[in-house]
Amino acid sequence: MEYWDFLNGNKYSNGKYTKDKAIELNSTLNNCYNCIDCVNCNNCVNCNNCDNCDDCDDCNDCSDCVDCNNCVDCVDCNNCLDCVDCVDCDNRRIIK
Repeated sequence: MEYWDFLNGNKYSNGKYTKDKAIELNSTLNNCYNCIDCVNCNNCVNCNNCDNCDDCDDCNDCSDCVDCNNCVDCVDCNNCLDCVDCVDCDNRRIIK
């Protein structure tokens, strides 16, 4: 798969997003690095290697999250929703 690559390491699939849309979406990832196809992650800090996260707000120090939303201090997340201080989130999932 080919991606639009940015200096912060973030990537957006060029089959899914136009270049202009990828630029716009990347601008919503404040201080996130090496994330793939993440959108609307406003006010997130130190998120790394996340994949497909959507509408995350105020996430901090998240790593390797997948399809996460509103996570804080998460590590090795998988399909989490509204997690707080999770480690191995697929075993400690909070779903509204």
